[in-house]
Amino acid sequence: MRITLFAAALLGVWTVMAQGAVQVPEGYEVKGLGQDFMGGFDCLPNGDIIGMYTDPMAAHNAYVAIIDANGDGNPGTPRKVYDAGQPVFGAFVKVSPDGNTMLFEEFSLATYEYKIKRMDLSNYSVSDLVPASGSFDGTYDLAFIDNGHCYISANPFAAGGSTNKIFYLDLATRLLTEVVSVSSTYSGGIDVDDKGNLYYVKGKANYPVQPGDFTVLRFSAAALSGALAGHTVLGEGIASVIADGLDGGYDVAWHSSGALFVSDANNGKIYKVAPLSQFTTLSLGTTGGFTILSMYRRDQSFAPVTRTPAKLALGYLGLSGSTSLPDLYQVNPVAPAGPESTPVPRQEVIQLNCNGQSFTTGDEILINFTAQPTDTVCDAYAVIAGPAGSGALFSLAPNKIKKGMGAYAKKILISERTEGTLLRTQIPDGIPAGVWTIYAGLMPAGAAPSAANAFALDSMEFTIR
Repeated sequence: MRITLFAAALLGVWTVMAQGAVQVPEGYEVKGLGQDFMGGFDCLPNGDIIGMYTDPMAAHNAYVAIIDANGDGNPGTPRKVYDAGQPVFGAFVKVSPDGNTMLFEEFSLATYEYKIKRMDLSNYSVSDLVPASGSFDGTYDLAFIDNGHCYISANPFAAGGSTNKIFYLDLATRLLTEVVSVSSTYSGGIDVDDKGNLYYVKGKANYPVQPGDFTVLRFSAAALSGALAGHTVLGEGIASVIADGLDGGYDVAWHSSGALFVSDANNGKIYKVAPLSQFTTLSLGTTGGFTILSMYRRDQSFAPVTRTPAKLALGYLGLSGSTSLPDLYQVNPVAPAGPESTPVPRQEVIQLNCNGQSFTTGDEILINFTAQPTDTVCDAYAVIAGPAGSGALFSLAPNKIKKGMGAYAKKILISERTEGTLLRTQIPDGIPAGVWTIYAGLMPAGAAPSAANAFALDSMEFTIR
């Protein structure tokens, strides 16, 4: 499926922060952090940012430092926590999900040697991560699966410079196993969602880059596990195409809403690939630009509904020495002005509607729902209760009805207005006659299903004759 990119047409109103500065869609704000990481960076658990400083002219040693990004004023100036002792480039800096470890790359600008270092974030001690077999040759990006495992995207010299390989790395055993190989491309950015699916940005091996060269692919967790267990390597054909025809694709960041953010270093843009395959753009409106992306608190809403802890950090290469905003930015949602910023009553967060009020055997019943955006990771329930005394209780799940109480979906984040069908079926023989009630509710993730725990709740009655 080919998706046409468009910018202002989708969200309509755009806010320009300053001439030549970052443009953001309405409902978001941008903050310049006053720093310029020439290399990878990532968000720490407290909201600050750790990254690699590299001299692009290879005249000074590279180092890793922490900057204030959570606004508490600490550290007041960049805190150096590691000195490479030589000019190196760090394509990625990645913090583990538990926040205890950081992995980063060192590519020697003198010897073309690739190394991955491991930093203990409790004391900032650094050690070499040496694979039990193979090498980190051509390493470009890394994505944690969990605290002990990750994927590495690399374009090894031995592959001729136009084959991107993705390796599975077990940090305990240091075993490096190839699981994906994609030909006719340069290095591509990767990220992993909370189910273990892998997102990869593939570009055609064109130089200079051409419009529409980039595609976002998803390799399922099941396919990757099968490749690992069977010692096989997946090709591009096994992947799902999430978006096609992007003009650039340097890095990718996944958000729990299902949206992906893709940086376009060729055109100074950030593409948002939403669950419904729509696009918005954060833009500088100039050529060259955005590179590394890091999503902070991706479990929180990043929709323009209300201010939340979620933030998207993004780096821009090309503004050094200019008078524009600093080269490291942080974008976060803000509450819309006016009545929309008023909290939505819980009975209006989720609403039910039905194609009738009275049914008999053989009639079709259709129950739809509308859900407004929320800022809470939640469990969703849709329950049908029979007439008083019948003891009939059924729960709905996607494409099924089951007896008793059960969740429709767990640990979801509704980041935009959503409509859908909960039930479409014919009334079968033998159903107890009387008044039936359907309840739809959203509970904070992990909470027991009850009216008291629901922060969104609606109900509707219908009669079976």
